[in-house]
Amino acid sequence: MARPVKNRPPEITTLHGVWTLTNFAEASPRTYGWWIDNISDYPEIQDFSNWATKSKKEQWAFDAVEANKWLLKHFVYKN
Repeated sequence: MARPVKNRPPEITTLHGVWTLTNFAEASPRTYGWWIDNISDYPEIQDFSNWATKSKKEQWAFDAVEANKWLLKHFVYKN
């Protein structure tokens, strides 16, 4: 008798959670240091992060889904 076939759902990579500035920099084409110096050039990042309310020495948090969409829009598709 044959073994039953396990029907597994296809693996779909989902993105969720919170990124630190390190994660954000790794996902972007720019370096961590570049973002520290130039993040104020992109005020729209305030919509999905807390960088405007924190100092450079405090931990910044970014909504991973929104940050990924923004990075794709600005650096991949260049809109």
